Amino acid sequence: MERTEERSHGGATGFQPPKDLKFNRIPENESIGSMLLEGKIDASLLYLTDVNLVDRSRVDLRNRPEVRTLFPDPVVEGARYYKSTGFYPINHCVVFQRHVYEKYPWAVLNVFKAFNEAKDLVHRQTKEFGTVYFELGLLPQEQTKVLNVDPYPYGVKTNRTILEAICRFSNEQGLTPRVLSLEEVFAPQTFDL
Repeated sequence: MERTEERSHGGATGFQPPKDLKFNRIPENESIGSMLLEGKIDASLLYLTDVNLVDRSRVDLRNRPEVRTLFPDPVVEGARYYKSTGFYPINHCVVFQRHVYEKYPWAVLNVFKAFNEAKDLVHRQTKEFGTVYFELGLLPQEQTKVLNVDPYPYGVKTNRTILEAICRFSNEQGLTPRVLSLEEVFAPQTFDL
């Protein structure tokens, strides 16, 4: 783990790794990038070099013979995975502390509505900007319908299959002691969204 305990998800949530998992923090004078190049670690699930508040790696690993991606063409593999599962992996979720939810239960739907409206605005703008590629013949006219596909659908109902899979994956990977049901994770008023 490159992030310090104070700036990690585990530090914020109190998560403790399973007892049978070997877990080490990367010393502050090193990073995932430096350790990959020196052969001190074999792989990284995620490698971020953009300046942010929690990650230290800044080494550009592109075109480095010592490092390669698991799949020769990650974009092609991502498209294959999406076509075979229908899953575009969810990366973030909005979470309310229980005491906040209990005091302001209406906030859940208001926040959902605000995020959904913002996403819809971006999707409309993307369609407008994308139209020029079809009008100029840079993309085939018969493919314009792809602009109607929402690769980021919000809501429990819409994402039930992938959310249930995430609950299974979390248990299989030791992040949760058992497979959680969606009813244990999401507010009841969100199930029809």
